This record gives sequence, C-alpha cells and structure tokens, in this order.
Amino acid sequence: MKIQMRLLLLIIAMTTASVVTALLISSVLIHDALESDARDSLSAVLEARHSSLLRHLERTQHQLQMLAEDHATAESLIALGNAYGKLGSNAQVLLQQAYLSEQGKPKTSKPSPLVGADYERAHAVVNPLFTRYRETFNWQDMFLVDPKGNVVFSSGKEEDFATNLISGPWKDTGLARAVAPLLHDTVPGVMSFADFEHYAPAANRPAAFMAMPVFDKEKGTFAGVVAIQLPVQQINELMKDKTGLGESGDTFLAGKDGWMLSDSRFAKDSSILALQIKTPVVIKALQGESGLEQVPDYRGIESFIAFKPLKPFQAATLLGDHPQWAVIAKMGKDEVLTEFYDLRLKLLLTGLLLALLACVFGILGGRGITRPLLGIRDALASLSRGELAEVPSLQRRDEIGDIAKAAEAFREMTQRVERDHWIAENVGALTGAVSAETRMEKAVDSVLHLLCERLDVPVGAIYLRSEDVFKRAGGHGLARRSQTEDAFQFGVGLLGQCAKDNQSLVLSPVPAGLSIISTGLAEFPPHELVIYPIAHKEEVLAVLELASARSLTPLQHEFLKTAAAALGLHLANLQAAEHNLELLVETRKQSAELREQQETLQKSNEEMHALTEELRSQAEEMKAQNEELKASQEELRSQQEEMQHKNQLLETQSSRLTEVVQEAENKAKELALANQYKSDFLANMS
Repeated sequence: MKIQMRLLLLIIAMTTASVVTALLISSVLIHDALESDARDSLSAVLEARHSSLLRHLERTQHQLQMLAEDHATAESLIALGNAYGKLGSNAQVLLQQAYLSEQGKPKTSKPSPLVGADYERAHAVVNPLFTRYRETFNWQDMFLVDPKGNVVFSSGKEEDFATNLISGPWKDTGLARAVAPLLHDTVPGVMSFADFEHYAPAANRPAAFMAMPVFDKEKGTFAGVVAIQLPVQQINELMKDKTGLGESGDTFLAGKDGWMLSDSRFAKDSSILALQIKTPVVIKALQGESGLEQVPDYRGIESFIAFKPLKPFQAATLLGDHPQWAVIAKMGKDEVLTEFYDLRLKLLLTGLLLALLACVFGILGGRGITRPLLGIRDALASLSRGELAEVPSLQRRDEIGDIAKAAEAFREMTQRVERDHWIAENVGALTGAVSAETRMEKAVDSVLHLLCERLDVPVGAIYLRSEDVFKRAGGHGLARRSQTEDAFQFGVGLLGQCAKDNQSLVLSPVPAGLSIISTGLAEFPPHELVIYPIAHKEEVLAVLELASARSLTPLQHEFLKTAAAALGLHLANLQAAEHNLELLVETRKQSAELREQQETLQKSNEEMHALTEELRSQAEEMKAQNEELKASQEELRSQQEEMQHKNQLLETQSSRLTEVVQEAENKAKELALANQYKSDFLANMS
C-alpha cells in the first residue's frame, strides 16, 4: 500500500485512537518516570549507606592499626604479660576476684592486694590510656592478649577478662576466633576479624571483634595481640537515616545467613541478630550480586528493593572470618505510585478533551507519516556520530521501507567498518608492541598484557616452540598451581594438539578441576579456555592460551584469529633477529680469534722471512763451498788417478820384490843347508 492511501487511513484512524494513545502514553510515561525516580532515589540511598559503612570500617581498621603500631601498646602488653605470668596458674581467679564484682562487673574500689604489686602497678598505668582510647573511638571493649592467649587486660572487665582464649571457657567465642589466628601467624600488619554474633561474656550482646598483632620494634619480637569489640550500634546508627524513603521505606544491613545487623523501621523491638531474612534479594546480595528489583519484601509487601553486597576490609590482609554482608534499601510500591493514581484520573478527563481536538485536527495527522522518516534520519545521524542505533520501519513495503532498508545497509556497513577498525587498531597495537621490543621475553610480556587488557581476560600464557617442545615464555595472572606445567610436547595434550593441527581450540564451559584464576582471597575455575596457534608459513611458532571468566564474543575471537596471524610474522622476524644477533656475536668472537691468529701468523711469517733470508745466505755459502768442493774433487780425482798409477807400479815392484825375497830366502835356505852339510862333514871328519 502506497503512502498516499496510508495517509488517508491514518487521518480517519487518528480521531478514534488519539484518546487511547494519549492515555496510554501518558500513563506509561508517568508510571515509568515515577518508577525511575524511585529507583534513582533508592540507588542513591543504597550507595550512600554502602559508602558510609565502608568508610566506617576503614576508619576503624586504621584506628586499630595505629593502636597496634603504638610503642605504648607494646610496652603495656609486655608489662602486663610479665605481671600476669608472675601470678602463676591462679592468675585468672586472682585477677577476676580483684577487678570483677560478684555480678561480673568492674569493681569501683581498689583491687585486692592479693593480685600483686607488679600487675596493679602496670594496670594503673595502662587502664587510663586504653579507657581513653575506648571512649574516644566509641568501642565496646578493648583487650590485650599475650602470646600464650591470656587476656592480660580488658578495659570493660567482662567475664572474659584474665581467661585464656586458646584453652579457657571462651575459646569458641568471637574474640577467640579473632585472636587465635594471629597467635599462630604473627605477621605485622595482618588483621583478623570475627563477624557479629551473640557474645556470651558480654551479656550475650551482638558484637564483632577485630584484632592485630603487636611487635616490640626495638627487639623485633612478638609482644601479643590487641583486639577491640565492635558494638553493632555504630552500624545501626549509620543505617537509621530514612531521608528520601517516605513512610514505607527502610534501609538495613543483613549478615551471615540473612540475620539483620541493624534495626528494622517496622519492628517494635531490636531486630539485630533477632530477625532472619531469606528473601531472594538478600540471598542474591549475600552471594555477591547487586541490583534493583520490584518484589515483595520480608513482610510480603510489594516493594522496590535495591541491594548490594558489602565485603568488609577488602584491601586488608585478613585472617579469621571473611564475611559477606548485604546492604538493602526498599520502598513500598503503593507509596511510589500514589501520584500516578491521582494523575491517571486527571489524564482520563484530559483525554476526553484531546479526543475532541483529535477530531478537529485529525487532518493534520499526516505529520505522523513523517515520524518513521524522522526515526530513520535520527538513526542515520546517530550512526554518522559513531553511536549504536537501530533503524526503524524495516518491515514496511512502501517508500519508507525502502529508505529504511537502505539505512539498515548503511548501519551494517558502519558496524562492519567499526569492527574492522577495532580489530585493525588492536592488532596494530600488538604488532607495534612486538616491533618495539628486541628481546622475545619482553615482546611476549607486552603481547600478553595488551591481550588481557583489551579482552578483559584475567589469565593468559604464551608458549614458544623449541624444536618439538613448547616452553612457556610469559604469563599473566597465573595461579600458583597452574605454574607447574610450563612445557608440553608437540601433539601432546590440548596445547600440543592445537600446535599440531594449527587450529584454535575453545573450551566453554571449562570442566571442573581446572582452577587457574586466582586472587589473594579466592581461587575459581574459568568459564572459557581459549587456545590459539601462532604460525608463520604453516609452521606453528607459539601457542597462546587465555582463561576467561566469561565467554568471549565472536568479535573478540575474530580479533584473536587476526592477531595470531599477524603475530606469527613478527615473532618469526624477532626470532630471526635474535638468531642474527647471536650469529653476529659469534662472528665477532670468531673475528677476534681470527685477528689474533692473523697477528700470530704475521709474526710467524716475519720470523719465517728472516729464517728464509738466513737460509738464502747459507745456500749461497753452500754453493760457493760446493764450487770449491767440486774443484777439490777434480784435483782429488787426478791425484787418485796418479796414486792409482803409482799403486800399480808399486804392486809391480812389490811382486818383483816378493820374487826377489823368495829367491833370496831360497838361496839362504840352500846356503844354510850347505853350511849344515859342511858342519856335519867337518864333524864327521873330526
């Protein structure tokens, strides 16, 4: 149907629908305005009470800390503790007889001499000081407890005075619960707290206890514990102001199991630890939730109820109880909407007049046709400013519908551009952080910090590959027991399978038993575990693991996918740079060694050159000697030839001489023989 026909039908319908429309719109607007005003008022009151309670608790904690760090407190504890020890095993009986009346109240007269001069003298000095503290800070009672758990001093002198909180009759009370942890864990500045409950030694009045250790700073020794008893009346006074809550409004504080820690406006008697409230809003607040709901209150009256959890002493190192309280502010629905009921009657009368005017000016209703166009225009204007907006009239089949579809296409394109811009901006920040670093360890820490900050993820880790083993190179917010596994094999476990397949893994919800998100006060499992491989050229260089307390959005997963792809190149470049740096260092080392070798070789060459020159001169001398030797050899050869000739002559002469000698010998033999014969003959002749 075209817009012209729709205009005619709209003019006819306007006259009959104007009254109903005006009444409905006005009623809804007034109803919403009154509800909104009531919600804003309740929220403001709730925040005021919540802030006042926190300031009161922080102020009390600061006052106790000042008292614990005061040198006079340590001296008082030591003096009273020594005096108490001298009284022996009957210390409790002697002190209670001396300072308590039969009704269990402090005596106004002087203590009995049986108590001992040391304790009486120390008590006379300490009591005025701590009584002044107690009155100044409006505490119910103050206690000094020695390291053995003995209550050596109590300004209120109740039945717990002089007893032992470890083994005595009040070992199961709130005071003992606050003091006992500090006797075992004596750490300066640590506070212990016992939540509000009925305290039997103090006439069963509601009370809470705060305690801190006291140290002798000069000797560095543990002197004992100072404790205070908090009256619930102080908190009750903070919750009494009902300004802005009307006649049906109320504010109160609920503690453990819904027991009220302040008086109810509608209770005749005190409701402190006497009235237990287990309505849904109180249960939610005690479980850590906050909000504002329209539900029946604890009396069954329909009300607007704002609630918020309060965890005392969040900034302190706390032992003992860790309470969770609930601050409640409420207002009756009927009182909130009283003006609405009055105005609704007036609107009915006004509506009749509007109906008449609508008939007269119905023809002017054509302006209503422009409303969708104005809505589309406003949506486009919001999109142009970068704001989120829904385009109306998309279901229409006329010209306005066509315009709305075109505007919707523009909206989708704008969101896509914004999404791409957000991804590109954050990926640019990551790559910029990596590029700015020269060491892999610092780059990994920068990447984890930015990822956890941009994605609001509390825990993260990056594992770098070294051959077939991935070792954790950086972590963010890791719990102590999650730090035991800092490496994994390729293909082993979820991390190893992610590296092997080069595919991301998402566990949501995370199975029980993987408690890796840890704070100083609690440890709890993550809701979602995200594992992304960081690869370069199809080779996985690292694995990113994130643990989130909620499910990541598709946009955040798209960002992680893009970031992992971009980080692969930068990590590869950084690894290459580190490798090149190592090579450069090694090259410089080798160059230094080569330079030393060259200097040694040069020195050797110089020595070799000198030796060569010496050998050359020796060679020339040898050559001259060889020439002389050659001449000598020629001369010797001629002499040898001459000698050989002479030898031959000598041999010839020798042969001849031998022959002559032989011949002479023969002749001599013959002559001798002849002489023999001659002698023999002459003899014979004789």
